[in-house]
Amino acid sequence: MRRVRHNDVRVRLIVFLFATMSMLSHHRHVNATNPQTKASRPIQVLRVSHHNFSGSQSPSNVSAGGDFFGTGPLPDAAGYSCGAELTGGDLGTCAFATNDKWLNDVLPTWNNGRNFQGNRTIPFLTGLSGVRILGGLATHNATTDTYTPHPEFDLVSRSVDNTSVLVYNWTRADITLDGFVNSGVQDFIIVLDNVPYAFVRPENRYYCPFGLGSAPDNVNEYAQFVVDFVQHLCTRYGRAVVNRWRFRLGTEADGPRYGPPWQSEPYFGNNGRGGTVRLTHGLETYITVYSAVVTALKVHFPAIRVGPSNMAGIGASVNASNNTVDAFLMKFGDAIRTQELPLDFAAISEYSRVDASGRSPADLMCAGVDGLRHFTEHAGKQVPLEIHEFGWAGWLPFTDPIHTWATGAFGAAWSAGAWLWVRGCGITNVFHWTYAFDYTVATVNTTGAGGGQGNPAHPRGYPLITAWGWLLGAMVDMSGSDATTRASATSEFVVRVPSSTLSYSNSFGVFRVAREDTRQLHFLLVSTSPEYTDKSHFDFVLDVSAADFPSRTPFWPLVNTSSGGPVVMKRYLNRSNSVTNVIKKDLVEMGLAYDNDTDAVDEISKMTSHQGVVWLGANVSKYMAIGQNALQSRPFEGSISYAADAISLRDTMQVSSMALLTLGPGV
Repeated sequence: MRRVRHNDVRVRLIVFLFATMSMLSHHRHVNATNPQTKASRPIQVLRVSHHNFSGSQSPSNVSAGGDFFGTGPLPDAAGYSCGAELTGGDLGTCAFATNDKWLNDVLPTWNNGRNFQGNRTIPFLTGLSGVRILGGLATHNATTDTYTPHPEFDLVSRSVDNTSVLVYNWTRADITLDGFVNSGVQDFIIVLDNVPYAFVRPENRYYCPFGLGSAPDNVNEYAQFVVDFVQHLCTRYGRAVVNRWRFRLGTEADGPRYGPPWQSEPYFGNNGRGGTVRLTHGLETYITVYSAVVTALKVHFPAIRVGPSNMAGIGASVNASNNTVDAFLMKFGDAIRTQELPLDFAAISEYSRVDASGRSPADLMCAGVDGLRHFTEHAGKQVPLEIHEFGWAGWLPFTDPIHTWATGAFGAAWSAGAWLWVRGCGITNVFHWTYAFDYTVATVNTTGAGGGQGNPAHPRGYPLITAWGWLLGAMVDMSGSDATTRASATSEFVVRVPSSTLSYSNSFGVFRVAREDTRQLHFLLVSTSPEYTDKSHFDFVLDVSAADFPSRTPFWPLVNTSSGGPVVMKRYLNRSNSVTNVIKKDLVEMGLAYDNDTDAVDEISKMTSHQGVVWLGANVSKYMAIGQNALQSRPFEGSISYAADAISLRDTMQVSSMALLTLGPGV
């Protein structure tokens, strides 16, 4: 397993005033000196060389089809509608035509080399989490606290003439999955979560916010249905394709799904009609279902990958210190070992965690990974550790209840930093929500420069590209968008760096990707902070040598461009060119923002009223240009020095920012 190197690497920092400080608290230390001063405070200089990176340079990929997937929040009916749009329905909700001029002008790398079987695509979407694809949907009435079931979305029902006979209808699954398969998506999580109504008698039904929470009455009958469903998928898409997918039994089933919560007994579930259902033995219920389903699947499809629910709230941290969940999870692991049950992967949901100061350090994300690893140890299995839900915790706002998702420079840099940390803790794959676009302004300007641009094929209008979009675009540019252009070697590292106030630690890390197909060497530098108001700066020095290339063989001479050396390009994202950061600042200046905190950046609809959206729509050309310009690489303007078989690049970065440096063939 490739591991991010953050436990034994030294990063050199120099302080010109001959001061030396301990820079790390995670199994490494950093020497610091500094050749510059700014307002009497020495500026940090982070020096990066091949010594910092992990030793492994095995063929792998950082984004498309490899370690990081954009899953998109497309469950339930939304997954169905987006699948239909990808198959050939009217555009405007999810998808773009592959020949869309805006798409190809703004995100040219996305379409290059992708294996499109159809003519539709959803940018940055490289995987799909098929949540609630089996059915079990319901609508909640908050006033009466009742639920209306929607069995019409189920893939199975009981015959009217003979209730012992099951009637299958795969149409919803087919329409959903066909579109994503045809658009080039290869990595699926087929989530076997909400149980269809046919398997739960009315008196046993209870509901959760996402629909039916009950376990099936007859686990063997249910397991046979799942086998028949997978057989249908193999017939439709081929076993080789389906064997690549993951089949996961449930979503956060340590809570009240597939039976009551494991750690809370008794549990009184909402029966949907104004009453409750008393439930006990949650873990035992789940183990029974898991045993029946995964055992049956492996008998018929030994090569497919099966695993349990992604678990939530595990691993010690300040806001997840009650480890009763962990204790029950270990009991589940023990059952897998003693019953010799299949386990091909283990997964968690992992959103930002809060420390004692109320901040959210990126490295705190490792807490849940440690709990997941302990589970696999109890199970006696060495399997991939994965995150199946990842993002900023919308329930941990910046400063007030208005804000939810951190979509600006702070949030995107935090996410990249968290990726680096969890990879170092052993995570092999991250499936994350892809908040790459913001369509809010397009709702009021569908024909202007930032809307549909008069394109009747895309009536919804074109979106603004968020900082998340910048990050995902950088990952695609580094790694390639299809298997034929995947990166030849990747490495990374991450370290803690004291903040300017020394009251908390920031993180600094780098993804390094060597592309033999394009003869390019990429470095994505990431600075992230747990404090969203931190605007401090630091310098970095990046030393490039033969050791940064596969087999220590440079793609071109390590000399200046005029002598045959590489061209150095830079793309950056910080508060100054993150379009939602700029929008928040402008809204505050115009008196149109919900609050005056220019650093608290969210989805546009969370930052302003309809009046503000209309004002943005009238000025949308400015914001479209900012977002699109941020995606363009330009000649590196920092300092470049050359030594024997080495190139050194120096520049300045702001905390909570990212910079993509690309060294490629000269003209």
